[in-house]
Amino acid sequence: MTATSNVLPATTATSRLSPELTRLAVLLALSIFINYIDRGNLALAAPLIKDELGLSFYQIGLLLSSFFWTYAIFQIVSGWLVDRFPVNWVLALGILLWSAATLGTGLVHSFTMLLAMRLILGIGESVAYPSYSKNISRHFSEFQRGRANSLISAGQASGPAFGTLLGGMLIAHVGWRFFFIIFGIASSLWLLPWLKYMPRAAQTTEVAQEPATVSVSIPANESPSATILQILRQTTISGISSSPGCPSISFASAISPSNECPLSLEWPSSPWRPPLFFPAGSPTNGSPRAALPRVCAKRSPAPDLLSPQVSCRW
Repeated sequence: MTATSNVLPATTATSRLSPELTRLAVLLALSIFINYIDRGNLALAAPLIKDELGLSFYQIGLLLSSFFWTYAIFQIVSGWLVDRFPVNWVLALGILLWSAATLGTGLVHSFTMLLAMRLILGIGESVAYPSYSKNISRHFSEFQRGRANSLISAGQASGPAFGTLLGGMLIAHVGWRFFFIIFGIASSLWLLPWLKYMPRAAQTTEVAQEPATVSVSIPANESPSATILQILRQTTISGISSSPGCPSISFASAISPSNECPLSLEWPSSPWRPPLFFPAGSPTNGSPRAALPRVCAKRSPAPDLLSPQVSCRW
């Protein structure tokens, strides 16, 4: 009991964000806020675009889905880019690209060009989460990553709410073309504070107080740089990838899988249990009704801000 009481004050102290880290987390959250506005704005304008350009329902369906074609494929490409080039510039170029695609959507006059803008939008927005993961793991300590991830998750949930409300009013007053142009220009303005305040390569980070490290043995015949196949074989990655029903918890916990702050939620009896969330020895005798709804039934921005309490305080 004494040991536990001695650990908690240190954990609380190391979880505090400095002004620099707070600014970084807010900028990342603002970028995903913009990201989710720009990816969903076509759905608002689709009825007007359909009538003006004479598109069929099939073509509208292609336009709405085409964003995810490149967005999904280029997630892997973006992960490769942020591992080999300065992550902050990769993120800046991605936002510049998706801002240009949003603006360009308001200027085109054919289905083919609209489709091209949506594909480019998916490429640009694919850099977001790989860049966030890189920045958070590099600049935030183990006890700060839940806080940073929760801000990003709140920005993700707030973007569609704000974009739908403001977008509807803009379309009603200025039309769908100016709607895309205004959002494209507004999105690019994020680059101004980012270029001024983004972490520099020479900056020191606050991850030196990590209390625990996990040693990983690498066979002599294998390279320290893991391949995509080696990553997919990890049970931790399998657990995260197969839990889309709990994005807030999985995302807030993925960056800090340390033995110092495991999740201690009760899990229903099952032959399979995600090892990231429930390490060996954790209780498994809970009921499904007690475990799952308490975690999964929350998607508003405010509860997302409570995710650090789950990921790094339990």
